[in-house]
Amino acid sequence: MKNVFFLATMILIFFSCNKEDLTSEIQTEEISIIYNETEYKTSLDEHDQLQLSELNENVQNAIINGHSLELANTNAIYLFDSKVEKSNFIKQHLGLTDVKVDNSKVPTPTRVVLFTHKNFGGGKRVEKNDFSIKNLKKAPYHYDNVISSSKVRNKKSSFYYVVIFYEHKNYLGSSHTIIVYPNSNNKLSDFKTVGFDNKTSSIKGFFLR
Repeated sequence: MKNVFFLATMILIFFSCNKEDLTSEIQTEEISIIYNETEYKTSLDEHDQLQLSELNENVQNAIINGHSLELANTNAIYLFDSKVEKSNFIKQHLGLTDVKVDNSKVPTPTRVVLFTHKNFGGGKRVEKNDFSIKNLKKAPYHYDNVISSSKVRNKKSSFYYVVIFYEHKNYLGSSHTIIVYPNSNNKLSDFKTVGFDNKTSSIKGFFLR
């Protein structure tokens, strides 16, 4: 009987330790942030929020008030103080002479799926191809400040697809931009990792050419 009790105790300790290790691993997962060509590392805290205290004041301000960018071929978040800086970076990085919108018809639509919970849960709304919503609070949207995750599928073979999430209506305030390469997907499972959870009040989706 003592042996059975001892074995059960050891099993509980083993699983408890493994759970703590897993939790610790998740909480300490690093997030790479690039600002003014310098890379910074941070992580999410126990409330799944970016640990701003680990970053200097300029980087903190850029996260809160600036313009972030996510590229499909990197695991980093790029931060810019202005929309012009972000636009110039996109042109240079993608080899574009100018950032223009392609309004051509797309036989197979590019889909943008917006979710109210992280990990693609909760309610969802689907947009396609080129779209602009200047006020998510109004009908028929009613999606103001609730977007927590998203999926984007770009089926276009020769054009980049861009989705920009804005803090305020009429495409104002800070923003987060996702660029999806031709014939590829983007899945952002938690907007907290880019400091933009439940923060979107207007949104645009369009092609670059």
